[in-house]
This record gives sequence, C-alpha cells and structure tokens, in this order.
Amino acid sequence: MTGSGEHERFAHDDAAYLLGGLSEADRTAYEQHLLDCPTCRSAVAELAGLPRLLAQVELPEPPPADLLPRLLHATGRQRRRQRTRFVLVGFAAACLVVLLIGAGIAGVRARHQPSPQSLQPVAATAGRLQAAVTITGGGTAPRIELVCGYQPGGPSYPGAQTYGMVVLNRAGDARELGTWQARSGSDIRFSAPSPWPRSALAEVEVVDAAGVAVLRLRL
Repeated sequence: MTGSGEHERFAHDDAAYLLGGLSEADRTAYEQHLLDCPTCRSAVAELAGLPRLLAQVELPEPPPADLLPRLLHATGRQRRRQRTRFVLVGFAAACLVVLLIGAGIAGVRARHQPSPQSLQPVAATAGRLQAAVTITGGGTAPRIELVCGYQPGGPSYPGAQTYGMVVLNRAGDARELGTWQARSGSDIRFSAPSPWPRSALAEVEVVDAAGVAVLRLRL
C-alpha cells in the first residue's frame, strides 16, 4: 500500500495522465504509483471516458495552446469528487467559447468575402455569352477577376472568339485590361489589377474584337 505522502504527490495527476499532459518521466512514475494506490486507480477509472468524449468534439479552429494546462490547473484545486465534474464542465465551456469564436470569425469572413457579380448583355451580339466578375483587395489596389463563357445549349462556334475586359472610372476614362479567346464548352478565367482605386471604378465591360461592349456591369 502506498503511503499518504506519495499519494498526495500524485493526487492531481489523473486527468493529466488520461489527456497526455504528463511528461514521459512523470507518466512512468504515475503508472508505477497506480500499481500500489487503489485511490488513484479509482480516480482514473472515473475519468476513463474523458479522452473518448474529447475525440468526439470537432472544433472549427485549433483550441488555445494553454487550454489543457488551464483546465488541469483548475481541476487540481478541487476535491477529487468534484474534479470529474469540473473537468467535463470546464472543457465543455471552453469548447463552447471556441465554437462561438470560430462561428463569429466565419460569419465575419462570409460577410466580407467578395461575391461574383454578373455582367448583363447590352448588345444583341452577346448571344449566349455570360460573364461574372469578383473585385478583391479593395482600397487603392483592387484586382478584378473575371469568368467568361457560353451558356449551356448555346451555338457551337467554329473557332475562338476574341473578347476583352474594359474598366471605366467615374470620370469616364476607359482602360482595357486584356483580351482572351472564348471557345464553346469551356470557361475562361481572367484576372488583372485595376488601374484605379475601388471607389473610383464605375463599370466593367466585356467587349468584342471590334471594341463594342457586349456585356456590362455597373458598380
């Protein structure tokens, strides 16, 4: 039978042992102590389901690095009968906080994540051509990302059709950002930096080979 002094040395290590919070040396010493201490064996048995419970919890973000030490520290100050309840309740509360923070971060990201905006046809020659742009970066250095292609069921063109992306600012100045060739059955992804700040952008156009706007988005 282990002495009371040795028992007190290991009295608060049961939760840390089960959760892998002990060093290799401390773990070996604790396992040796368990062989002669029925009280600590009983405490470990009470907490035996804790690792399985933790494994079932899915967190959107990694928990804080000091979460486990804080829980173990709080647990060690309670009486043994109370310790099981405090570990479980404390971990559940910590998980709830992390989940709420993760959900809040995800919500903020979702609200601020730019979404594609569809260009509208402005010429009969647009046919079944369609395009959408996403403006990222904002501020003084936005970037315009465009996806362009033909709607399903459209005409089968014999070859590639040349189009360009043109942006206009609020003063009426226009700048062509580049050209590409669209083919039936495939979408083109085109990206270019804006020549003006986001607040100065007024329109984004897709123009044909003759420079005539076929699709337009007013910002």
